[in-house]
Amino acid sequence: MKEKLKSFGSTLLGLAIIAGILILIILALHGTAWVSEKLLPVLDVVISISFVPILLVVLPLSFFKKCRGWCGLTFYFWSYLIGLYLWMASLLATLVLWGWFAVILGLFLAGVGVVPIALLASAFHGEWSLFGGIFLQLAFVIAARMYGIYLLGKADEEI
Repeated sequence: MKEKLKSFGSTLLGLAIIAGILILIILALHGTAWVSEKLLPVLDVVISISFVPILLVVLPLSFFKKCRGWCGLTFYFWSYLIGLYLWMASLLATLVLWGWFAVILGLFLAGVGVVPIALLASAFHGEWSLFGGIFLQLAFVIAARMYGIYLLGKADEEI
């Protein structure tokens, strides 16, 4: 009798732990969507304001040998800022268009899967302006990161 009671207690404890983990995951997902919704307008302003100096100051300075290291770092870190905005916007787009299941599926794809899923969801829903915006942001992330890495490599060669 004690063995069955002990087995039942450990089974109940295991189910409680699994339920607790699922509740934490749901709260984390809901919190991520809430934070994305609140932070996205702020990031939009920051990226919009930073785009002009990067285009008019950092890009021309990147052609000078002495400035390549700093310009490379600027492009590299700016790509992460754009990437954060892209990820948050893709998460919200996926959530609105296809729901939580698609968001969870996207997060299981190395965390960045919400971006291709947002592209698919916007294409299937005929939201072509959203599709174009996500695709353009993805191109900016890749271009800025690659150019930053290129500049850092050139600066390292010259030292």
